Amino acid sequence: MRFETRATRILQDQKGAIAGVDVSSKEGTETIPCRAVVLGCGGFGASPQQRAAHLGPGWDVAKVRGTRYNTGDGLRMALDIGCQSFGHWSSAHCSPIDANAAQVEGKYLDPNNRKAETNRYSWALGIMINALGQRFMDEGEDYHNYTYAKTGAVIMQQPQGVVYQVYDAKTIPMLYPEYAFQRPAEANTIEELAEQLDIGPEVLSRTVAEYNAAVVEDRPFDYSQREGRHTEGIVPTKSNWAQKLDSPPYRAYAVTAGLTFTFGGLRVDTRMRVHDVQERPIPGLYAAGEMTGGFFYYNYPDGSGLVRGAVTGRIAGRNAGQEAAGR
Repeated sequence: MRFETRATRILQDQKGAIAGVDVSSKEGTETIPCRAVVLGCGGFGASPQQRAAHLGPGWDVAKVRGTRYNTGDGLRMALDIGCQSFGHWSSAHCSPIDANAAQVEGKYLDPNNRKAETNRYSWALGIMINALGQRFMDEGEDYHNYTYAKTGAVIMQQPQGVVYQVYDAKTIPMLYPEYAFQRPAEANTIEELAEQLDIGPEVLSRTVAEYNAAVVEDRPFDYSQREGRHTEGIVPTKSNWAQKLDSPPYRAYAVTAGLTFTFGGLRVDTRMRVHDVQERPIPGLYAAGEMTGGFFYYNYPDGSGLVRGAVTGRIAGRNAGQEAAGR
């Protein structure tokens, strides 16, 4: 186990098999000989330069909900020796978080208080507006477990990358506990709320009025199921859990996008062997977790990244150990 030591290069012998890694630490540089390497270095989510290059304009200033150590070094080292990139490199797990979250490792407002989470997952109970006072997505498409990882990317496309989740007295008591750790804007009228958010009062009033008029009240509101209580005649629609914002006080929570991890990675087979650009496994080289590409495209179901890490890590570790012992 080496602490404060960064791998900088993967070494191969004359036949292309893994021969070791170069590392750098405060003591200097060193070569560690080995017969197998498992790359478990994560993606490039903490690299502003690579986020801008692969995810697009504006992503270099996005907040990082995940680890600061996902710098893309593992991917760079692998691509440098001819490994094949694979998967959705222009997409990532990116969810709504408190706009005041830290720039890096922003899951918690206070690292010493693990209850003070920055997740803002109750948007289906109200509406989301951008800095122009406009709705921009279907807040009731589905439960957050199925949509939260793609919603952050939609937020990033809005002006300044900051939006507001707006609720009234009917739904404020239903918000997830994490909201208690953020101080919202609150007012008794929509116009007053708009002024606090630096949005034109007439614009936000019109947005809320149009939304309220479009709510179809043909069935009871029931957040325990997709009850189909929707809007009609407005774009974007709201497919479930639509109810009027008409009961003061009104609250607005400032929200931005929190990037958790990136989807692009390396091509691996069922043994977690990394393949080169000619579709051949590189002897002794394996990958696990976020280094493996092809698992997620555009969206992500809650918790599946943890399962991928556990399963691919076990497979890669077992096969790397067996190959190293046999060489």
